[in-house]
Amino acid sequence: MEATFGIDPEKLLLRISQGEELSSEEVAEITEVFRSLEIEDIGRSRSVDEVYSFLVVVGRARLIELQHLIEKSLDVRDALTVALVLETLCLEWEKTGEYLERVINFALGVAWDEDQDVQQVAIKILGEYLQQFLPAILSQDVKSLSASQHRVLDLLMSIFEDESLESWTRQSAYYSLCRSYGKDWEVIPSECVQLEFSHDSKDVEWGMIDELKELLSQPPLEEEGSSSLLRSIDSGSSTGPGMR
Repeated sequence: MEATFGIDPEKLLLRISQGEELSSEEVAEITEVFRSLEIEDIGRSRSVDEVYSFLVVVGRARLIELQHLIEKSLDVRDALTVALVLETLCLEWEKTGEYLERVINFALGVAWDEDQDVQQVAIKILGEYLQQFLPAILSQDVKSLSASQHRVLDLLMSIFEDESLESWTRQSAYYSLCRSYGKDWEVIPSECVQLEFSHDSKDVEWGMIDELKELLSQPPLEEEGSSSLLRSIDSGSSTGPGMR
């Protein structure tokens, strides 16, 4: 593919994979690529792959200083690009708190995410986000979630219980519930195995599900800005669990 930009991201990726660090001049060039890029440019078929490669470079080189430049790619209606940006910002750089509203909206589903690539990543991110709080909360005598934590857990539970959804979408939500509960990936069923969700199924830890439901039954704690956040989430979502 003919390069649209003056620097070749594939060559940079090769060097990073060999353990080399990028020079300050190269970082400056990458910065200028994202600074000059318009959202409509990313939508052109010729540049999508190149932009994706630059995003991989930014992630693997941990160029966290470019966070606010790459975040605009969340507005691109290209599922693989958005999924990569979410993984970089939230899973690799652990910035979920700054993008929680966007992640929730993507977990609810967007019309252009035809193969649910973005939704799957968003569901995974929400589980990792809750894992920072839930194990400690569950160990307390008085268990209470913040409003945003309650909203996220309720969404994951709703997706898991929605029988109208694809089984692998519900399975992703189940994995995130397991992660939020504090389970390591090593003890969670393999993603290659299709789980059975009937109430007598031994594939699901129903005791864990009941404990999380009990937690959801408790009124959430008020937190500053939570009401406006939740109103924004509810009004901004185009689809939800069970909707395509």
